[in-house]
Amino acid sequence: MKTTIRGVLALATSLTLIGCATTGSQSTPTDTSASTEAVHNLCLEGEMQSPIDLGTAQTRALMPVSVHYQEAHILPTFDQPRLVMQVRDGGHISLYGKRYTLDAIHTTVPAEHTHRQRREAGEMQFLHRSSDGEIAVVALPLSEGEDNPLLAAAQAVNSESDAIRIDLAQLLSGEYGYYAYTGSLSMPPCTEGVRWVVLQQASSLSEAQKEWLAEQFPIATRPTQDVGSRGVFVSQ
Repeated sequence: MKTTIRGVLALATSLTLIGCATTGSQSTPTDTSASTEAVHNLCLEGEMQSPIDLGTAQTRALMPVSVHYQEAHILPTFDQPRLVMQVRDGGHISLYGKRYTLDAIHTTVPAEHTHRQRREAGEMQFLHRSSDGEIAVVALPLSEGEDNPLLAAAQAVNSESDAIRIDLAQLLSGEYGYYAYTGSLSMPPCTEGVRWVVLQQASSLSEAQKEWLAEQFPIATRPTQDVGSRGVFVSQ
């Protein structure tokens, strides 16, 4: 499966807007309602951008993030700088007493977040919205190993109109320890005020899947951004 011309144009636009060599994620395709100037300024000048290096995290008694995923309809799209999978009826997470519904899943190789400059083979980002419009992203590190079932299903898709039916609970369910900080969408429009949850546990993807993603989406991972004065925490 090859990246479409439309995908190449979207990638070129993202690179121009973000002003760096690589790009990152968002919950939906680029928000065309935002002015080019506003997006450009926020991506370049925002003070709470993502991803970051997590090496400065302070240990804190954080409430566990509770994941309630279920069987869902998933539509992979291949016209973005990375693999984007839109989700319908996928379930939700509970975070700090608030419910966030799963909207989309993005995957990058290599991972976007680092820990003291160490980077995992990949990262799967589960993007959620609450009823009042807040955004929360759960980032699942991917280490090289066995096939990832969701990626395997995406690889089998023959057209962008094909939907996948898969039980997301086989990827994530229960309660998890995690890193927490406030950041942004890591792809234009680079919206800030996003709650990031980066799980301490990793899942897997195979070497073949990593190579497939790298071929299809060669510029998918945004460089780490300045942490600044933000608090970065890790659960006990």
